[in-house]
Amino acid sequence: MQAPVKFGTIGRDPLPGNLYGSATCFEVMEQVEDPLSVLRIIHKALISEGLLFFTEPSSFSGQNSPWHIPGRENWGESLDRMANQLGFIPLGRLGHRIHVWQVQKVRM
Repeated sequence: MQAPVKFGTIGRDPLPGNLYGSATCFEVMEQVEDPLSVLRIIHKALISEGLLFFTEPSSFSGQNSPWHIPGRENWGESLDRMANQLGFIPLGRLGHRIHVWQVQKVRM
């Protein structure tokens, strides 16, 4: 069985709502200007109880990476605290850096 996969750029490529069962953002969130907007777009695109997997950047040899927005190293716990406001439930981590969140949508 093959699952449909969509590759694209959030904010540039349109994403239909309530279609995807999971999304991944590996090595992305620390490089976007407005990660909360990205998380809101992902939330809208995922089905209820869909899963989001994203990595938390770690420090680059003890310093900020030149490719990361300053202050974005080791900030995953801050994102976990904001998950409920964004409509997600943090389920935990895979290993040290991969966060797993589940979508929580209000049913009408």
